[in-house]
Amino acid sequence: MFDFRKLRYKSVNLPLRIFGAGGYRCILIAAFLISISVIGIKAQNFTPVSTSDTSSVSPPRSEADSVVRSVIVNRTFRVETLNVSGGAELITIFAKAGFDDRSSTDGEVPLISILRDTLGDDLAENDRLRYLWVLTYANPSLTQKITAAIPFLYQRTTNKTKAGNGPPRPIADIQPLNRSLWNEIFMAALKKFILDDFAIAVKAPISQYRRNTKDYKRASVAQALALLAVFQATGNEQVLSDSEMKDIQARLMLSDNYLGSLMLPENLERLHEARTEKSEITRSQNWDLLRQFADAQDLYFQPLKMPDGTATHALVWVAEEDLVVNRNRKFNERFLNIKSPWNDPRLARWEGYSEIRWFDEENRIVEPDSPNAHSRKLIPLALYGLDFPKIPILLVDFRNTSNPHRREMSRRILDDLTRNLVGGSVFTNPAVYLGRHIFDFVVRRKGIDINQASRLNSYAQLKLLVLLNESLDPEFGKEIAKRVEAVSLNPLQNDLQV
Repeated sequence: MFDFRKLRYKSVNLPLRIFGAGGYRCILIAAFLISISVIGIKAQNFTPVSTSDTSSVSPPRSEADSVVRSVIVNRTFRVETLNVSGGAELITIFAKAGFDDRSSTDGEVPLISILRDTLGDDLAENDRLRYLWVLTYANPSLTQKITAAIPFLYQRTTNKTKAGNGPPRPIADIQPLNRSLWNEIFMAALKKFILDDFAIAVKAPISQYRRNTKDYKRASVAQALALLAVFQATGNEQVLSDSEMKDIQARLMLSDNYLGSLMLPENLERLHEARTEKSEITRSQNWDLLRQFADAQDLYFQPLKMPDGTATHALVWVAEEDLVVNRNRKFNERFLNIKSPWNDPRLARWEGYSEIRWFDEENRIVEPDSPNAHSRKLIPLALYGLDFPKIPILLVDFRNTSNPHRREMSRRILDDLTRNLVGGSVFTNPAVYLGRHIFDFVVRRKGIDINQASRLNSYAQLKLLVLLNESLDPEFGKEIAKRVEAVSLNPLQNDLQV
């Protein structure tokens, strides 16, 4: 008689006999990778209706509607609504990108699409928001994926040149099903109990790829939040209600939180208001801090505002005539985190971008034809993000591109070293963990911009500001965009033009 127990014993111990002690571990990782691939394929099968496919577009909700309804919100934004078969609407926000003439319709770029389930009726009370797409959040190319897994590579490499044939991935589900929570729990368990036991040659590429993937999504979420805030402030009554906009923004704010999908819908508005109030307080504190230190060093402070009037970034300039007057002056770089301009030979022979501005006797900017107005040539020194905890964050150094790049890399390098080599968590190595927190506390109090939290949100907002700000000189906007791309650490990112 055939003994099934022997067969069962052999089948269970086959991986151990073939692969050794790591057999089960290898099979578990392979099963995990296959399951992730299958989940990704299933997610891609959710295909929204293309605007070019009119056969699947449902009839209008009423005779007065057309299949595609377009609403001009202002010179910056336009909204297009497409009826989708099955009782839904696809709402797409277009923006005037670049530095074109905003009075025309040329140069429009679709940035965000939102799927609203209408249940096939005309009642707005039972409508439900579902998926949100950030249309710049593209599936990376094979080259980008490979370079994103290279340990200690902190540089954007190539662009994705082809959009592909499939639909873009939704970046958020406004009505989550708690699937993301279980994915995060599974990934945390996999990393803790399996990946950490492997050598650095195995776990370092996996950790690097996961970090770059999460950062890529976080940057797209930050762009979506900034765009929706600007769009909401400039008028959106025709398409999305105020409560819908707050729900969308609240869900995006929770996208980086493990327990975010458990948030009840009735609490989303309170979360949005609390986060918005905290962000406004942070911006105002950093505004005052940066302005005071710039004034104390005889530099010129200029806030940069979004189209809705919100100042999320600021520029610091130096006057060319002050370079001679203050040649031997001591420079305090606290909170500015740039080198002294007074003894810098590069500024003495500056050939980069500059502006001529007019000032009155009290050193206030006035029009050129104002009484007693005199001109000064201003040279940009640095650009800062104001929507950042603790201190204004340096994003662009016009004299030294590597300065913000090194500061951005400092935390990534320390994280990767402690994660892959030392294991600096509170459980495995509490001394390293405590030392890092003490160091972070000291540099924040001193205003030293190293080893700070990532600048992802500030850079994402800055890219949007460059695209939508009408007050920036076109050449200066292109110069800022070029320097922002030079600082990017993520191989999955594409440049602003793409």
